[in-house]
Amino acid sequence: MPVAANGPITPAPIAGSAAYEQISGELYDDEAGRFRDFYDSLSEADKVILAEVTGRLGEGQHGTFVLMLMDMDTGLARRMLALFASFDSAQLDFVAGHMSERTYEKWQLIPELLEAEQEATVRAELLGEADLNACYADDTSNAEIADDLAPAQAAEGQICSEAVLGFRGQYWRTPYRVVRGVHADPDEAHWQAQLALHGASTKAFHSASARESQRKQFGRDLHDWEINHICGAVYIGGRFLLTAAHCIDSSRDAVFFAGRRMRLGTQRIDGNHNLLQIRTVLRHKGYDSQTHQNDIALIELKDTPGFKNLTEAKLPQSSRAGLDNGAPLLLTGWGYQRATESAGNIRAQDGEYQERAIARLLKGSVTLRPDPECNNNRNFRIRKYRLRPGQFCAGSQSGIDSCRGDSGGPLVDRSTGTLVGLVSFGPGCGLAKTPGVYVDVGYYTDWIVRAKAAAGRGRANTKYLFE
Repeated sequence: MPVAANGPITPAPIAGSAAYEQISGELYDDEAGRFRDFYDSLSEADKVILAEVTGRLGEGQHGTFVLMLMDMDTGLARRMLALFASFDSAQLDFVAGHMSERTYEKWQLIPELLEAEQEATVRAELLGEADLNACYADDTSNAEIADDLAPAQAAEGQICSEAVLGFRGQYWRTPYRVVRGVHADPDEAHWQAQLALHGASTKAFHSASARESQRKQFGRDLHDWEINHICGAVYIGGRFLLTAAHCIDSSRDAVFFAGRRMRLGTQRIDGNHNLLQIRTVLRHKGYDSQTHQNDIALIELKDTPGFKNLTEAKLPQSSRAGLDNGAPLLLTGWGYQRATESAGNIRAQDGEYQERAIARLLKGSVTLRPDPECNNNRNFRIRKYRLRPGQFCAGSQSGIDSCRGDSGGPLVDRSTGTLVGLVSFGPGCGLAKTPGVYVDVGYYTDWIVRAKAAAGRGRANTKYLFE
């Protein structure tokens, strides 16, 4: 466990009025009124310590810290502020510095411990001073959790409380490194499809200026199959597929339908095989490019596919397919591989070039997460991202995530093969402790049924906005 050291770790706190503005700037409109009332209820001393704490947290975390306080009862919120007021400057640097490296969910362990233990105990735990709160576990399972965090047995013979052991096992756990998935097994994800460029639409990418841009962004000239990759999609039976609305560009119908193909029944995209023509596209009329709400589109093929390695994904009958938080989901795609704070960055977070696309399908495991894990995540707060109806949050502690090029692809319940979501958006890709946002396919069950019927009545080679 880390132990507090002397000297500053994070930037110095800002003045009270500036702190108020900084916090307000990270709150949504419907939270600002609550914050005004909460702030007005604080004593001057509490306002000072609030500024001291938030000033040491990172961008996107100031508002989240206040939300945590506002969601507590008044007595516990005051105890929290009193706890932070008990630290000297160097100690507060240490405590806030470690908080800034952790998620909102980890922060909530602090008031939970404060409700169960004395302030002195919580102080010692936050400062990493387990020796000041020496205790041991009374069974082998708890001993394993706290093995490297506390003496095997304290001199006093004191047994650690469940609250202390739980805090040590969860709050101080070492963060996982970022991992980006592995190749899908040959018998997996046969519903996966690709939206690809075709024909004349690819010519612009072979010009001298385009090649120069590719070398700048990817370090080399791209292969044709990399250039052609646009988005993922998912086959839902008959002549129909689903993808993300943002994957359907605004080019003229003649250009779009001549220059786009769907690839199905294969896990590889490095060739000209398994490509089918598109008949019609119905993009949700309510799609909002700012909030990414209603990020769904239906694609109808000209012909029913007959590929051997093709299986339709089952459509859900309810929101999030009726699954609980924590349910394991299969994520697949051919998109960017390296972690980045923005999918538009030329380089990945580690400074290396991104791969434009991957030839063989990759997979990863994520789980359904509660909405607050997205809404209160610092990377969401910085960008003012927020879940809307028809969206849900999913992610992985190991950093497995969707990225550019995976959009529109499937997120499927591993146990039933039911399509739960479509890749939509997120603040960067593969960032540790940062989930992504997915289209809740079950939310659009009625829209999908009506869109399929409307597609059959529509003209060929036509894109429609459909509500």
